[in-house]
Amino acid sequence: MRPETIDAPSPGTAESTILLLRWALIIATAYLVLFHRPISETPPLVALFVAVYLASNVAAGFLLRRIQATRLLLIGVVLFDTVAVSVALLLTQKVTSDFFLLYFVVMLIGTLTENLASVLIAALLISLVNLYTVGHFLGMDELLRSGHLVRIPFLFVVGLFFGHLVQRARKAELAAREALAERRAQTDFVAMLAHDLKSPLSSVLGFAEILRDRPPDDPDERREFMDGIESNAHQAVTLAMNFVDAFRLESGSLQLRLEKASLNEMVEQAVGSCLFAARGRGVRIETELADDLPDLPLDPRAFDRVVVNLLSNAIKFSPPHGAVRVETAAADGRVRLSVRDRGPGVPPEERHRLFQRFGRLQGSKRDSTGLGLFIVKTITEAMGGRVGVTFPTDGGSSFEVSFAPPETSRPLP
Repeated sequence: MRPETIDAPSPGTAESTILLLRWALIIATAYLVLFHRPISETPPLVALFVAVYLASNVAAGFLLRRIQATRLLLIGVVLFDTVAVSVALLLTQKVTSDFFLLYFVVMLIGTLTENLASVLIAALLISLVNLYTVGHFLGMDELLRSGHLVRIPFLFVVGLFFGHLVQRARKAELAAREALAERRAQTDFVAMLAHDLKSPLSSVLGFAEILRDRPPDDPDERREFMDGIESNAHQAVTLAMNFVDAFRLESGSLQLRLEKASLNEMVEQAVGSCLFAARGRGVRIETELADDLPDLPLDPRAFDRVVVNLLSNAIKFSPPHGAVRVETAAADGRVRLSVRDRGPGVPPEERHRLFQRFGRLQGSKRDSTGLGLFIVKTITEAMGGRVGVTFPTDGGSSFEVSFAPPETSRPLP
């Protein structure tokens, strides 16, 4: 299952709203400049202005569908409309309240930037242009007496109000889309988990039925069937535990209880629990554990999940009769655990998804639930460690977790 991408609110809706508002604005502006005098007395400059203004919305529609930086384009539209309304006012040579309504529509278009700072800048710009244009006809004394200045705070208040409403509506829409995508991801994951569990459980049932109904006489063959049962049961348990751990991590209910523990002992325990899975796939586990490593503050159960997931990952993608190499060492001031496989590796274009939740890789043999490495990274970092991966030139993958040695004076939480 590929994690669903959450897009921003649908641009088509915003584009349609902007274009409809501008058509209303352009038609109203054209009406005022064309019919404030007899049509026979309309100068060619007015007709040219109306034609250019009408064409501007066609150009705006073309750009909105092709330019990703919609917010910057919208700011440019607000600037253009502010100038256009002011030019219309100059062409009519007549100050009326109708033109204030046109500035008000420009302000509404500005609120669609979904950014309150942009709305304030648009309100300030529109106010200054409006005052300058009106002052050109009336003079400052008449401007102060006629009450035009009262309209300025009105523009700011309305702009902030509508900008806030638009911002809240878009945030609510985005939150709803994210919640829906999350529910779909969880539903798909549960279905995928059930599908992945079906294979190992079917194998367990198959081997059990053979041992019950037609038990082989050869001890080696019986042992092979038992190994198959244990290997597939281990795989099913790992899948189920990863599912539980992933949602405990996400909900914050997984509480770590750190205590001083031997890294080597925990690695040996995890290797022992994975031997049957390795034997079932014909894979060897080779270990090289350094002596005299300091004890580390770890949560034994959680860290066991880290090592088991690294081993299960390496075993699953190792070729038949291959080997998984497990090493511990103290190097560069850190205590390190590395798990290397000789599998197909990971294509470069997909490596960024390795540690993502539900990060199933496409186009490779890595077809797990996509939770193992997410759990490795999250738990390791919660215990103060680091996770890394390298891809040796001779093939395979090498995953490493490392911890800084504990300070002797530092008490455990």
